[in-house]
Amino acid sequence: MDKKQRTEDLESSDALQGPNSGSYEIQPVLKSRGTIVSLSWEEISYTVKTHHGSNEILKRVSGYANPGELLVIMGSSGSGKTSLLSILSNQIIPHRSVKISGTVKVNGDDIKNYDYPSITRYVMQQDILQATMTAREALWFAAMLKVGSDKNLVKSRVDTMLHDLKLAKVADNLIGNEMIKGLSGGEKKRVNIGVELISEPSILILDEPTSGLDCFTAEVVIKLLKKQAHKGRTIITTVHQPSSTMFEMFDRLILMVNGHFVYQGLARNSRLYFDNLGYVCDEYTNPPDHFMRILSIVDRNNMSDSEKDKLENLLISYKAQEKMIYDETITENLTVLNKSMRHYVPGLFIEMRALMWRSYVNSLRNPLLFFVKLSQALIMGFLIDILFRDLGYGQQQVENRKGILYFTTIQFIMLGSNSNSMTFPLERPLFLKDYKEGLYGTTAFVLSKTIAELPTQIFFTFLYVVIQYFAIDLNIESAKQFFVFLALSILSHWTGCGYGNFAGVISPNVVASTVIGPAVAAPLMMFGGFFSNSGSLSNSFYWIKYISSYTYTFEGFCLNEFRDLPIDKGLDPLGDLGYTGEVWERAGCMLLIELCLTLLIIGILKFVGEKHKNN
Repeated sequence: MDKKQRTEDLESSDALQGPNSGSYEIQPVLKSRGTIVSLSWEEISYTVKTHHGSNEILKRVSGYANPGELLVIMGSSGSGKTSLLSILSNQIIPHRSVKISGTVKVNGDDIKNYDYPSITRYVMQQDILQATMTAREALWFAAMLKVGSDKNLVKSRVDTMLHDLKLAKVADNLIGNEMIKGLSGGEKKRVNIGVELISEPSILILDEPTSGLDCFTAEVVIKLLKKQAHKGRTIITTVHQPSSTMFEMFDRLILMVNGHFVYQGLARNSRLYFDNLGYVCDEYTNPPDHFMRILSIVDRNNMSDSEKDKLENLLISYKAQEKMIYDETITENLTVLNKSMRHYVPGLFIEMRALMWRSYVNSLRNPLLFFVKLSQALIMGFLIDILFRDLGYGQQQVENRKGILYFTTIQFIMLGSNSNSMTFPLERPLFLKDYKEGLYGTTAFVLSKTIAELPTQIFFTFLYVVIQYFAIDLNIESAKQFFVFLALSILSHWTGCGYGNFAGVISPNVVASTVIGPAVAAPLMMFGGFFSNSGSLSNSFYWIKYISSYTYTFEGFCLNEFRDLPIDKGLDPLGDLGYTGEVWERAGCMLLIELCLTLLIIGILKFVGEKHKNN
């Protein structure tokens, strides 16, 4: 962490401590600004069926979280922490391989009786954010889909969140990633939390919000959560290896091992509890580290006798005092919930507007997408000018024209295909996160992405055509030929982006898309009409030409180029190629291909998104 960043985080940290700047304690005064809700769960079991049998991850655990308190769940790897959070946030959908039993309640009533997303939000461990957006824009986008389209309300929520999360100084900085310099890890984490807090939920559940952060930055995040709790929210989080300073900020603590609870109560009492069981923590040892050593199990599927005895003793002690745990439950001053309340669900128009704005921002600021297309347009355009300047009208020149037209076909389709096949997998995690949360549907996502990218596609296509067309003396008998050529070029580039999106959506990552993309393009290119006459294609594979945009682009280029061109007598390039009909017919076929690709991509994304929901 650089000196400037550490200073800014220190200012954020001090701002949370209040007047008692020497202490990390925030005065436990409940400052309610909304709905006050408690969360409880009873006899929660979670079993997953695998090829090796059933794996019981959670074993009839019960507990609660009070409003105004920070509840932290800790445990060794595989203890069931994340699974419990997923169930409490209603993120897991039971199916034939997943069995969930027990009840989760808000204010003593089953969550099934309420629109749960209007009460609870879940923050994932990974900071999945759009790298090309600023912190303010990320919060604005979330507010548009979670709060409403009223600009004044959205602005108010965003400004409040930037202030509360101490992000005002970096509000207009790009979030960034490995390629784009942007926010620090702690700032990204706060943006990620803000994206969920923007809807002002009563319950906020977080999975490892301090993961990957240094000790100082992790403490800043915990202080922010502590402050949110004292506004009346119910905060539940898992934390891995907290420092002693962080531990002092915890209100309540749950310790888990092998799907069981072995401690639940005030965090400040946990050390004495284990001391009384004979697991004494000396004054120089961080209590959380001490607890993790106690709860450590090498192989939970093959425990040693000593581990079994230790776990049995811990469970017996926990069961003996479990009833007393609920004496600390807050039951007064809770809000009477309205069962008819619903969280904000944007319509298709609002989804499209928000997504088009995000896609447009991404296409403008994405260096990979922008510079690849710009360099290709400039370099290839000038290279064609140098090699084929001032074509004539004889036999050799006609053949050269055919070659140039097919090379241009390949150029436009591959330009769109290559760039989109690489960028689409990068957007997959963000889409899956938003889809699981129900922010928008697949139709709005695909259509908005397609429409938002059109301006840059038209710009780069126009740039390439202007550089090439007049320099190599293509058909200039009338202005019509130029504009038809430009329109066909834009359509071919558009369908190329469709092929790229298809390759990207079926690819798990960028590396796979670089293999799948050419594998899809090769047969389509071979049956494009240049390498063999359309009437000489094998009957077994003849159908490929009908799904190839290369075919219709090349045919359209040739019909536009060679009709009315003053070529030498006796030459019939269209007859040699076997092309008849009109240019608009080829344009219509290209539009149909783009429509089919769009519907196919929507269907695949729908399948992938629903599958991700069940994981």
